[in-house]
Formats: sequence, C-alpha cells, structure tokens
Amino acid sequence: SLPVVLSASERAEEARLVRELFGSSLGGDESAEGELSEERIRGWLREGAQDQEMDLASEEEEEDSGAPAPRLLPAWMDEDDMMLGDLGMVSLQQDTRLKKLRSEETEDLVTPGQLEQKLRERFRAHTIASDWAELDAFGRLKNQPSRNGDDDYEDGGDGENGENDDEGGGIRGADNMDQYLASSTPLVASGSQRTRLPESQIAIKRCRDANQHGPSEATVRATRFHPAGRILMTAGFDKTVRFFSIDGVHNDKLHSMHIPNFPVHDARFLGPQGEKACLVSRRPFFYMLDVESGQAQRVPGLLGRKDKSLETFAASPDGRMLAFVGNDGYVLLADTRTKALVWDVKMNGTARSVTFSADSTRLLTSGGDADVYTWDLRSQVCLHRYANEGGTVTSALLCTNRTEGWTPGEPGSNGFTLVGSESGVVNVYDTHRVDVVGQRVSTAAVPQLMQPSPHRSILNLRTTIDTVAATRDAQVFVMASRFERDAVRLVHLPSGKVFANWPTAKTPLRYIFCADFSPNGGY
Repeated sequence: SLPVVLSASERAEEARLVRELFGSSLGGDESAEGELSEERIRGWLREGAQDQEMDLASEEEEEDSGAPAPRLLPAWMDEDDMMLGDLGMVSLQQDTRLKKLRSEETEDLVTPGQLEQKLRERFRAHTIASDWAELDAFGRLKNQPSRNGDDDYEDGGDGENGENDDEGGGIRGADNMDQYLASSTPLVASGSQRTRLPESQIAIKRCRDANQHGPSEATVRATRFHPAGRILMTAGFDKTVRFFSIDGVHNDKLHSMHIPNFPVHDARFLGPQGEKACLVSRRPFFYMLDVESGQAQRVPGLLGRKDKSLETFAASPDGRMLAFVGNDGYVLLADTRTKALVWDVKMNGTARSVTFSADSTRLLTSGGDADVYTWDLRSQVCLHRYANEGGTVTSALLCTNRTEGWTPGEPGSNGFTLVGSESGVVNVYDTHRVDVVGQRVSTAAVPQLMQPSPHRSILNLRTTIDTVAATRDAQVFVMASRFERDAVRLVHLPSGKVFANWPTAKTPLRYIFCADFSPNGGY
C-alpha cells in the first residue's frame, strides 16, 4: 500500500482533533505531540486494516472447512422462551400445568397462538361471565340504560309491544338518572322475585383452599363464616383458631390464636354482628373469644353442673343464648353476657342434638329416643314433641330460615326442620305443618307424642349424619357424615331432590367433619 502524504494544514487539523478527543497531555512538546499523534493515527489505521484482513481470512477458512460459525451466548435466558424449543412449538405433554389444556390425550405440540387460545377458553370456562363490563360498538356499557334518550341500542330491553319486560316493575330502560330518582319503584327485587335454583343441577366450581395460607396441623372440626362478611373461622384439634378473608383466589390469612390444652370440637360466631365467638371442647369449661381484639376468656363451666364435657352446643341467632348438651337428657341454657346457667330442660332419653329456631324464640332438642322436643324459651315450657320417622338415634338438628316472599302455606314459607339420624337418613319437616298439628294435639301441661309425616326423606347416605347446614335463603342444604369417604350431598329445598352433578367421582373431599355456607350462599 502507498503511504499517505498529508500537507501541513491537514497535519495541524489532525493534531487539533486528537487533542480535543484524547486530551493535550500526551507528553513532550507541541511539535513532538503532533508527530506522536500522527504516528498513533497511522498505527490505529494499520491495526484496523489487519483486524479486517484477519476476520476475512477466518471467514474464508470456515467456509472452506465447512464448520459452523460459533454462536454468541445470549445475555439472559427467558424460561417461557425455552418452552418453545427450536421449532417454535409448545409441548402440552412435558409441562404438568399444560396437560389440562389438551383436547385429546395424545395432543402435544401447539403453536404459541393456539396456546393463547386454549388459555383464554379455559379462563372463560372457569370464570363468572362479566357481561356487565363489555362495551358495544358505540363504546357504551352493555345492559345499561341510555342517558341520551336512545333506548333502542340495547338488545332485548323492551318487549314485543314496547313495554318493559322487567317483572319486578323496575325502571330498566329509563332515559336518564332523573327517572331513577323521581320514581318510587323499588330497584331491588323483593323476596318473591328472587331467583329460585333449579332442582337437579347446581352451578358450582372449585376455588382455592380457604386455609391455603394457614393449613391446620390436625383435623379441622369447625368452619364458620362470619354472619356479616366473607371472614372464615377454622378451628380443630391443633388447638389453634384461624381467620381468613375469603375471595376465592387469594384467601389471605388475617390472624390466628393458639389455646393450650384445648382441642376445639366446635366453634360458632355469636349474634348477627359476630363480634364474639364461642369455642368448646371435650372439657368441663369453654372459651369466649373476642374476634376484634383476639383475646380469649376462659369460662370455668356452669355453676351447679358437673358435666365433664360441653363439646356439643348451639348458639341462638340473636347471640343471647347458648345451649349445651349435658348428661342424663339435660340441655343447659346459658346467657352469653353473664356466662351463667339460666335454665335447663329435661328429655326422657339421652340428649344428642340441639338447635335454635330462626327467630331465637324456640329450642329444639333430640337424642337417643328419636323424639324431637320443641321448647318455648319465653314461657319455658315444652310446646310439643314428635317421633322422628325411622326411629333411630337423632344425630343432627337444624332449623332453616323463613323464605321471604313465598306464598303462605307453601312448604318452607315458615322454614324447615332438618333431622339427621344415625341410619344416614335426613328427614325434612315443614315447620308450619308441625306447629299446626302440635297445637291440635298438645297442651302446655301434657305434651302428647305426635307422628307427623316428613315433607321429604333423603336416603342417599348410609352412615351417621353429623353435619347439616343450610343457606340463608333456605334453598340448599348440605348433609355429610365423617364415617365414610366422600359422604356428602347437596339437597335442593323444598323439592328435596339431591343435586346430581356434585360431588363427582373426582371431587377431592375425602372425610367431611364440618361444613358451612357464606352469608349470601356464594361459598
């Protein structure tokens, strides 16, 4: 290559650029600095040319040898990208979490777009529809009344004759908010207009475990929803009471409390506000728990009684009374404020089960003789008693709420009485019908034994019924037995039909020790 000949002005310009780029402290005087700079520049040019020639030579050698060029290592690796592999496909067989997305058992490789579609379909199938949040072509919420006088953009809003189809007499389809405020028509459906559940199928899906952030270390014997919210209380043989905020997804743990030497057999919130809870065990004493402060008060039994166990009890819906099953057919009633014994009732046989009516004015007891006693808490007398059909020992009792808006005289309009027995049968009695028969044949002095026919008899289980719980609207109740695996059924009221689609053979229930419904029946 021919040497590059620069003029004096070009060399001076190069020197100036070198000083601005690399600084002026290069050593030596100014003339030597200029010569050094020019020499350095020529060296850099020669080095760059040599590097370029070496790269070209190495590429020619690789082409001649046929060896592949080495790949540069990436700066970081993405685990999701590694699933795609060299073909850009996702395997549904290798990842356990993706196996549930397969349409067929042999399906394996799918494209990222197909994977996204499968995930979306599964999300829609397991998530409650959110049609209320969808927008129409004009960017307005669907299923909402228009505010600009245009009532016809919503499909199905009016009937064939242009009249409102809302059975509740609401103002669905009003022109603007002023009509809502000016009208006296109720916006909330009354009890008679509430949706009644179908008799054979129930819409149900499994959520995450309620106590996933604080599982019990032993058998859970009590699960109770707070009467005024989505707070769940769990307690059991690990002597620990835990509280969770239930949303079906996170189910965050709120707090827990350990009670030494007190394996909890049952626990219940007291009153409609649920400010306190009562904990019982196979002990002659019990605990009163302040839910807000987390403090537990030990109540040393009931004065005048020598019962060794208070493990079976019931709390009145108004939170004023507690009923404990005692020895020799006695049922003990205590005041929740004074924690003192105020009254006791005596049955002919042994006492096994106890419950309060929905209005907290009556007490129902039953036991070894299978007779159900109804006691008036105001007059402290036995109103009537009747023999439970079947004649086996009573193991569970429950009075459901009155169903608002149902036709008077219709079964369930005054609630139901559920009587579970050791034979696995649950008899459903219409409370109103039993009361009518009891008024005809009984007196306060000598209550005669009645034999009313149950409204329905549920014969799906074969072992002792020890768990019975119902929703607040008395449309569904659950019956379960802890003595047999997966022995649980959901029953529709008032038809008395068992829901056929749950539980299934794949429902992971195992042995059921307790059950409860949330206040609105959503869980």
